[in-house]
Amino acid sequence: MPDAADTAAALTRARRLRAEIARGAAKFEDVAKKESVDSVSGARGGDLGWVKRNEAGFDPQFSRRCGDSRRGSSASRRYRASAII
Repeated sequence: MPDAADTAAALTRARRLRAEIARGAAKFEDVAKKESVDSVSGARGGDLGWVKRNEAGFDPQFSRRCGDSRRGSSASRRYRASAII
């Protein structure tokens, strides 16, 4: 079970990777391939494929956000990134 130090280190790393992507120093797809613990979507550059509302296996908050986003909106991409990183 992760302790507080593990959680803090993971959050620091995630924020650093997110900042690299935001400033254009790294591409999301490349970071996902290298850093993701999900062997399926990570190998595909973070692509989750089609996600149905309330599909099993996804965090409920993530599923709600997917349903709230308009097709092709930046919100849908932002939640994709935050779900992986």
